[in-house]
Amino acid sequence: MTGTLRITSTVAFGRRRLVPLLREFQALHPDLHIYLDASDTVANIIDGGFDLAIRVGELADSSLIARQIAPNVRVICGSRDYLQRRGRPVLVEQLVEHDCIVFGNPPLDHWSFADGRTVRVRGTFACNDGELAHAWALKGAGLVLKSIWDVQQDIEAGRLEVVLPELPLPAAPIHAVYPHSKHAAAKVRLCVAFLAERFKRDAGLLRLAAPSR
Repeated sequence: MTGTLRITSTVAFGRRRLVPLLREFQALHPDLHIYLDASDTVANIIDGGFDLAIRVGELADSSLIARQIAPNVRVICGSRDYLQRRGRPVLVEQLVEHDCIVFGNPPLDHWSFADGRTVRVRGTFACNDGELAHAWALKGAGLVLKSIWDVQQDIEAGRLEVVLPELPLPAAPIHAVYPHSKHAAAKVRLCVAFLAERFKRDAGLLRLAAPSR
């Protein structure tokens, strides 16, 4: 297989998950070149000339093909320092008493749960970038709602701790998205299948870091 495979993803997911997996995939196909565009601005796949996009969370309606390649548990977590200072919430309603780090464009000031409840959260820190929110949480600035793939290593190392582990948070699945015209392209088809298989292999590791439901 030859040519260039052009992929777009978010910065954090690209750095933490795709970089090692795409290196492994390319080693299986040494004549293939890979270009990874990492941006938290959702790229137009067609206009940008991309073969494939890896997207996390809800998808906008489109004419593109979307295949879910991995589930994505989310957790609320904070640093040990923060929890020692402010206490550990044991009820959803207690979140309003805590500093919650919000992010997005614009930052979302409410957290919704799978049982239909929504809590309006507040805090000192807000930003447009999930990596910044992650960094603030590590520094003890407050609680943050993040995907398990993003905070897994910090939880395992004790840098972050999960709170309200039984809380039913809506999932934000990981999808491979690509144009219909690319459906038959071997490089796209093989890459999507490879990523799906590797994410399935790693799902057990992610569940180790995630709270039991």
